[in-house]
Amino acid sequence: MDYTELTASMTAAGAASPTDDRLFWIGNPAIHPIRRRLIDIAREDARVAAKGIHWVKQDRSEAWSSETLMDTAASNYVSLPDHCRYKYLIDLEGIGYSARLKVLLFSNRPVFIQERPWREFFFDWLQPYVHFVPVKRDLSDLSSQLDWAEANPRDIASRAQTLARKHLTRQAAIAYFRQSILSMLS
Repeated sequence: MDYTELTASMTAAGAASPTDDRLFWIGNPAIHPIRRRLIDIAREDARVAAKGIHWVKQDRSEAWSSETLMDTAASNYVSLPDHCRYKYLIDLEGIGYSARLKVLLFSNRPVFIQERPWREFFFDWLQPYVHFVPVKRDLSDLSSQLDWAEANPRDIASRAQTLARKHLTRQAAIAYFRQSILSMLS
């Protein structure tokens, strides 16, 4: 599924009400210690559903390519549109930028974003408590931020989705990068 199809699927999935009131994350916990920390938090806080997943190539003899199918070592894969079953989503740092954050913003779910050193071109447009719920890098305030989200049912999710539809489409990204390049040339 390409990016445009994926974001359309996220938008469609996010139109339905969540069936699970928890905050959700799934990913490879081996690539950053904070991911293991979230899994530990989930063991203690029933409001958090965090699962580890380990990706493996189906055929180890194949060279990597974008068409290489990946599988998991367990059967706990959750597609990005299926993330919309949950009331809240969280994006955690890994070893670089987050490929899924742009897609999560299309979900019509409040997205918790952990502070991180890596920033993408659209971060300056995101405003805390307007488009997302901020979380400290060490996750020490995750519980209080969940409390805040429950007590303040603001329209963060729809504002994030509006921002995503305006700035995070393929055409918008091309226009942004085109303008950035032209401004460097002038």
